[in-house]
Amino acid sequence: MMKNILIILLLFITYQIGYGQSDDITQIYLLRHAEKVKDGSKDPVLTERGEKRAIHWAQVFESVKFDAIYSTDTRRTIATATPTAEQSGLEITYYNAQTVDIITLAMENKGKTILIVGHSNTTPYLVNTLIGEDRFEEIESSNNSNLYIVNYSSSQSTVSLLFIEL
Repeated sequence: MMKNILIILLLFITYQIGYGQSDDITQIYLLRHAEKVKDGSKDPVLTERGEKRAIHWAQVFESVKFDAIYSTDTRRTIATATPTAEQSGLEITYYNAQTVDIITLAMENKGKTILIVGHSNTTPYLVNTLIGEDRFEEIESSNNSNLYIVNYSSSQSTVSLLFIEL
């Protein structure tokens, strides 16, 4: 419980800093989907632990006011985003991880706070594109705990990486 309070406090501080800098800042939270069933299918569902993690993400984001939530159109990413979307009263907007122009998406959400749920290979790529450097590698298959928080503007972007275990 104390750990969750500290996490929420850190997210709130990051949120306040992002908005305190300028209305031009888009605050983007990015994460990989929760644990998936390894059944060999192309579109697996979440495991029981993954379902618990999706609910945990919503608890972590309880104090964050999202303006939009994006997910790829797969069962595992949608299931990860759904508890937060329901909590926020938002519909999930689907994006194609292979063709999304993340800079355009960030600019379309200028001054807003958004959540993007993706995959182990696409999430770090999106973060790297937003910050303009090749800093983050593909997420290990056993890691569903990374949360990237990018404060994006066309002139400067910052990133924080948090590891939030279930």
